[in-house]
Formats: sequence, C-alpha cells, structure tokens
Amino acid sequence: MTLKTLLGLHYASTGTFDRSWTVRYVGDNQRDLLVEVTHLLPLGSGSISSPSLGDDPVFPPGDEFEPLLKDLLGKAQNGGISFDRSWRFQYADADRLDLMVEVTYLENLSANR
Repeated sequence: MTLKTLLGLHYASTGTFDRSWTVRYVGDNQRDLLVEVTHLLPLGSGSISSPSLGDDPVFPPGDEFEPLLKDLLGKAQNGGISFDRSWRFQYADADRLDLMVEVTYLENLSANR
C-alpha cells in the first residue's frame, strides 16, 4: 500500500484531515517522525468528494490507520527513503481532493542529554 492510498482510505472513512500524527519507534533503527496532512481545496470549489482509489481494496481503517501509517513509514525508512520533505497528492475526482503531506524527523531526546 502506498502513502497516497492509505491517506485516501483514511479520508474516505473519516472525511477529515488538517491534523498531525507523531510516529514513535522503539530502538535505534528508525527515527521518530511527525506527519502533518493538510487538505487543500482547488480554487472555486466549495466541497469535495471521497477520493477515487482505483482497483485498491476499500476498507475503513478507523483505528487501524495509525498502526498502518507507522508500519508504512518504518518500511520506507528501512528502504532508504529520507524525510524532512513534503508531497502533494492529487486524486482524480470531479471535486479533486488535494493533500499536502509533510513528514519530518523529530529530534532525538537522548542527543540533548
């Protein structure tokens, strides 16, 4: 599952964004992350519809969203993807859902001691 698909499923089940999640990992292999998702409305649009997810299975993640997000970002870190960056995801609906997603590293608390 991709980050775009996971966020689309979350939106389809909750209808909300404009929030952040702190993702904490145990151990030294992965750094803690802050994920911020901002919902962007296209110009002239007053409302949006649920994103189209293509052939991916649709399920309401609900409480499963945060563990899925943590697992996905952990796999990305293990695969060599670096963060402190942002992405813009656009969904191909008539009333397009546009998201700005920022993933940043959190400072390691033990480094300040």
